[in-house]
Amino acid sequence: MEKENKALQTKNAKTFLTEYKPQSMMQRLDHVRSVPDIFRAKTPSLARLKKEYGERLPVDYLMLWILAINDMVNVGNKMTAFQIEYTAKLIYKENPLLTIADIKFVFDKAVSGAFGELYNRIDSAMICTWFRKHWSERLDIGEQVSQEQHEATVDKGGERSYDAEKVKMREAKKQYLQSKTKEK
Repeated sequence: MEKENKALQTKNAKTFLTEYKPQSMMQRLDHVRSVPDIFRAKTPSLARLKKEYGERLPVDYLMLWILAINDMVNVGNKMTAFQIEYTAKLIYKENPLLTIADIKFVFDKAVSGAFGELYNRIDSAMICTWFRKHWSERLDIGEQVSQEQHEATVDKGGERSYDAEKVKMREAKKQYLQSKTKEK
């Protein structure tokens, strides 16, 4: 039974990778141009991909995106297969809550130069830095959006309703900052 489940999971993972390949998602998520757009896109997170398709899929999926950007930019020093896989593992390990829309948004910003010049190279440190900057910005904006939503729920009697999304964003930001402190 377990063998059959793994075979089905592998088949479903291959279908997912075909349907959600970076080239398709660049078009389907063309409307994602800001962090609030990411929230509205409601694409699955890497953690959800792991849960639904198995341990390997989030890393494989990130590798497809890194391969796409490696091909997209005109730099002399491209990443090797080993670097691509290692970078994908690092990104997933640091941010399993990244969504497909997050990934697309980060690479759009990178290609457009929003994270700075590439200076004829692309590497693991550079890509990981893009995702760290994005995640920090995403948490800040998420907290602001959540605060605005919370304030909009204040009833006429002056009592505030419970805003679970704000609590989640605050917790995610706290965990992220704690993990960065531990690394130093």
